[in-house]
Amino acid sequence: MAASGTLRKTKALCSDAPTSGSGQAGGRIWTKRTAVSSIQRLLDKTEGAVEGHTVSLRDVLEHLGSTSSAGLMVLLALIIITPASGIPLVSSICGLSIALIAGQMIIGRTPIWLPDWLLRRQINSRTLERAIGWLRRPAAWLDGLTARRLAFLVSPPLAVIPLSICILCGMAMPFLEFVPFTSSVLALVVAILGIAIIACDGLLALVGTGMVSGIGAGLVLLVT
Repeated sequence: MAASGTLRKTKALCSDAPTSGSGQAGGRIWTKRTAVSSIQRLLDKTEGAVEGHTVSLRDVLEHLGSTSSAGLMVLLALIIITPASGIPLVSSICGLSIALIAGQMIIGRTPIWLPDWLLRRQINSRTLERAIGWLRRPAAWLDGLTARRLAFLVSPPLAVIPLSICILCGMAMPFLEFVPFTSSVLALVVAILGIAIIACDGLLALVGTGMVSGIGAGLVLLVT
């Protein structure tokens, strides 16, 4: 029965309505994503967390909602893509958080749990605002590009594939902290896959998966 409940939670991934019975909580996990159903909306809600001189990951999580799993994962990836990733340990902290979030999405855990030492990490408010401003134009472009298509590719059982890729990318980021641009490339992959999950866009998920294949092939060529 427990396994069945987890499956129902995950099945609501690209569903417009909550499931019934024991899966009802799972329906709330994924239908909650409508609160951040576009990247621009995600940026707006994140900007609402800016109060005072610094913003913690806990503040952002509270504004997004602890069940906005894919939205938080995309936000963390986008931060790594911006110049804010130049701040020491930002890529590592965001990468570890991405891996934890994607893992909990696979098993259907809600609300999202992150260790307290990660939730206490802070970023300067002005730095975050600049990063959000930097993302506004590409966010508008991406929102116009996404559509609900090939949704089965981001629904169970295939949804495990993009989420597993996000876990691997997130876990790799701390090891690539001081290698220029590598974390940003992996973060771009995570952002694309996370947006694909939010928008139920399987075609976009294929693009993200193809990027991973290209990165892997490039690494093999460099090593050999």
